Amino acid sequence: MSSCCNRNKIDFNNPFRLLFDLKNGMSQLSSPTKRKLSNMQGMYDDVKAFCEMLEVHDPLIYEFYELGAPEDNGDIAFGTSIVYPGKVGDEYFMTKGHFHSIIDTAEVYLCKPIFLILKIYGKFRISALHPRKYKI
Repeated sequence: MSSCCNRNKIDFNNPFRLLFDLKNGMSQLSSPTKRKLSNMQGMYDDVKAFCEMLEVHDPLIYEFYELGAPEDNGDIAFGTSIVYPGKVGDEYFMTKGHFHSIIDTAEVYLCKPIFLILKIYGKFRISALHPRKYKI
């Protein structure tokens, strides 16, 4: 791995480069985190459909290619998520979601997903991302 792309050796306070294809969102320097149905227990409302599907097969639900970023206020983390087509009961495949360890950080999305945004203290909202709409 090139030292320019080793997360531990990048000085994020100065210009740096990462090999990242803006057309497909991939980098040859990142191995994906893969989530199969068996990794998604408790994420779907229809427990019966989840168990029935898992008895037959354990499909790949999504992959995430993280390119890393520092965890400082105002920094932007980026990577590529690929959610595969499919349903568990009436719910489409989805990612597990995550919380940012530092609240004042951001992410970049180049897609048209629907987000269930969980805020602090159990509040949430649903938001669709559209081209040129940046705040969720």
